[in-house]
Amino acid sequence: MNEELAPIVWHLVHTRRLTHTQNLWDRFWFSYDVLKNYHRYKRLKADVSLRDYILGSLAFLRRDFPARALAFLYVMIDS
Repeated sequence: MNEELAPIVWHLVHTRRLTHTQNLWDRFWFSYDVLKNYHRYKRLKADVSLRDYILGSLAFLRRDFPARALAFLYVMIDS
């Protein structure tokens, strides 16, 4: 195998931390990452709808409201 052509593979460890977070800041940063995807896709010139993003964000805010609301506000300020 040619190492120059081989793809780089990243293995996630501690995947429990990605979904089962215990404190506010872990939930905040996880939510921030999810909500920031719209702006990442927009920067890559993808055809994404702002209306659908807002509706999806409102649905996303239904659970764990404090952390997700803070993340949503931070995404809006940061973008």
